[in-house]
Amino acid sequence: MTAIAPESESAPHLEKPRTSPGVTVHEPAEEGGQWVIQRGKHYYRVGADAARLAQALDGSRDSTALAAHLGWPEVAVTEGVSRFDELKLIDDGTAEAPSAAPLVNFVPPLTLQFTLVRPAALMDRLHPLIRASANRYTTALALLVSVGGLLALAAQSADLGRALSSPLPPAVYASVIAAFLISTSLHEMGHAATLNYYGGRPSRMGVMLFYLTPAFFCDVSDGWRLNHRHQRVRVAMAGVATQMIIAGGASIAALFVTSPGVQNGVLVFALVSYVAGILNFLPFVKLDGYIALMSHLDRPFLRDRAMTDARRWFARTLFGGRYEREIPRPWSVPFGLACIGFPVYLIITALALWTDLFQRSGLFGFGLMALAVVYMLYLLLRGVHRLAGEVRRSGASRLRVVTATALFTGACAAALFTPVSHSLSGGYVTHGDQVLLVFLPGSDTSSVEPGQDVELVSGGLVLQPRTGSATVDTTAPEEVQAPLSAFAPVMFAEDPELPAEGYPITVDGTPEQPVGAARVDAGTIPLWEYAYVNYVTPFLP
Repeated sequence: MTAIAPESESAPHLEKPRTSPGVTVHEPAEEGGQWVIQRGKHYYRVGADAARLAQALDGSRDSTALAAHLGWPEVAVTEGVSRFDELKLIDDGTAEAPSAAPLVNFVPPLTLQFTLVRPAALMDRLHPLIRASANRYTTALALLVSVGGLLALAAQSADLGRALSSPLPPAVYASVIAAFLISTSLHEMGHAATLNYYGGRPSRMGVMLFYLTPAFFCDVSDGWRLNHRHQRVRVAMAGVATQMIIAGGASIAALFVTSPGVQNGVLVFALVSYVAGILNFLPFVKLDGYIALMSHLDRPFLRDRAMTDARRWFARTLFGGRYEREIPRPWSVPFGLACIGFPVYLIITALALWTDLFQRSGLFGFGLMALAVVYMLYLLLRGVHRLAGEVRRSGASRLRVVTATALFTGACAAALFTPVSHSLSGGYVTHGDQVLLVFLPGSDTSSVEPGQDVELVSGGLVLQPRTGSATVDTTAPEEVQAPLSAFAPVMFAEDPELPAEGYPITVDGTPEQPVGAARVDAGTIPLWEYAYVNYVTPFLP
């Protein structure tokens, strides 16, 4: 091995290197533990020798003096300094000491964080209580409540079904949202308390918009200083455990609630909390389950590297070329494919679940659907852009790239003509002996025709069981006033009315409820037309 001379001319800051402002070298928390170098929110776990080198970089020694001070070969010093420089740990004269994390922080691709508190001091004061409560008895109790809550929820499945399939009062929705926000803050406190238990310090807590959804967050990056993987895994999973305990407690409490309205709210909150815990556990998005998996495998940037491997696998399969693996493990590509596809799957599932409700909401609902579709297209186009970059760097045959691209584009174009079922979602109201199919202004009713089948359903938030059937009498609408509960799963003491278009329908029997939701079967249309009708037409003049 030949020595690498310092780059005096091209990199003068390496002649007598010093660490960048704000770089801190953390000693192991216990004997045999890991040394950690920190700069701002970035943590690098290093060996004892690398830590000694970092501590010696005070700007007073060149590589020869550093080698004499450490008792190393000069080539080893030069290589170590060069590596630190790549990580931006060496002061090049332009770096400034990292300031405290900003109050507002954007995390790509679609997360906006607002810091509210810095909880380290509070956790230090609570440390004796945290230590005292961390024992096998509280663990057993937590497991009992979490599992017992699932059994209690199953025992109340009929009541839960009614709560999910019926409109609920605004007070119930407000209470569920408030309770969920409080439980989410406790979820984040669980992360902070567990990190404190192991000797770390949570840096900040606050609220965020996570893919346009309000949520809380707790920055536990200091967990990378912990010596053992299982400690970092427990810090990551503490939030899920807290969420499950809260959900279980709510499910059990619902058994003793006698008021139907209160019981509906408690059951919906319990279900939402369990679902939130499960979603947090899944490792395909940057939530608790992913952080736990990354900590267990001890692989920083696991998701990004696995997705890179997945893109390169797809590029090699389709276009050929030569690619390097980021993670040389057989599970890397399947995991990366799951990470790429899961956000799209979530959006498609949400659209399938809420499309009827969004369509009944008129232009507002169509706007929300359009935003979801635009974001899904953004994810797909971003993936295509990154895939193209991988192919350009692979040295793939231009002929094969052109041929594969043409075939793939043709397949996508052909898929646009796939027939899909099309339906219109609105509401129905009973006016004396007449039942009207009603739509809010802005709804595309061009496909409503006489004789079409109409399905009357319960206007629940999640479940919409069939309550009756009807047929359209005429396509000549009339201007009517329709109650808001026909378009939203909300039950009002005094139901406000909105202007709407009404179509007379013939009902097979008297509807179970005078007001509810309705779906009109409009047959099948090509996929491209379905997208145009649902996401473009409502916004045209």
